[in-house]
Amino acid sequence: MAKRHKHEEHVNLERWLVSYADFITLCFAFFVVMYATSQVDAQKLMQAVTSIRGAMNLDTAGVDKPPVFENIVAGESPIIPNEAFPQQRGIETQAPAELARIKEKLEEKLETIAGQRPPDSIQLEVTEKGVRIRLLAEYFFDPGSKVLRPEALPVIDAIAEVIEPIPNKLRIEGHSDGVVGRDRFKNWELSSDRALEVIKYLVRINRIDPTRMSLSAYAHYQPITSNESERGRALNRRIDIMVFTKITDELPF
Repeated sequence: MAKRHKHEEHVNLERWLVSYADFITLCFAFFVVMYATSQVDAQKLMQAVTSIRGAMNLDTAGVDKPPVFENIVAGESPIIPNEAFPQQRGIETQAPAELARIKEKLEEKLETIAGQRPPDSIQLEVTEKGVRIRLLAEYFFDPGSKVLRPEALPVIDAIAEVIEPIPNKLRIEGHSDGVVGRDRFKNWELSSDRALEVIKYLVRINRIDPTRMSLSAYAHYQPITSNESERGRALNRRIDIMVFTKITDELPF
């Protein structure tokens, strides 16, 4: 009887490709995850964290369900309560109260020197960004001059007494009227120089931190009324001191 010959087993020289393919797949998955985590949406992350804390009853006394899933109605997007965003809640509730206090302190301080200035030379207003202190230029500067008038200095001193102790950022804005001479950039130069003079006085005399301040010059391009009349031009020639809410860490532009 003839002997049966065994077939020699062929060595598979490409088995390393299986391990290599697995390694490449794992690397791809790893970098996809790394990329995804680097693109975190801060707001969505806060929602997720708040939801998890609510579900686990961590520091959420009285919370029955995660806030992300509150008020969900079929077909509608979830309504996220302000409590999920402390910073946003601060802007909505704390800032107006803070700004109102600043305005009240300014009014009280300026009332003590009311007899030393025209009644309409200063206007105070609370805006979305902060408190605006509007100084009419005809009282603070001579016509065409950038030098502060001596009788106006006590008014700036009174304002500085209120804004110096607080950490709020400040912006000094210069505005001029629409009267343009032969030099069409004169309005830019005058509005900038006057704003700078106010900054110099606040820093040198009233010791206000210069890192809190910035300067803007608008020439006659942001009037508050028509330049057709002398009264309108007098109102448009002004210096605005913006006192921003202290919640803002950087200067808003």
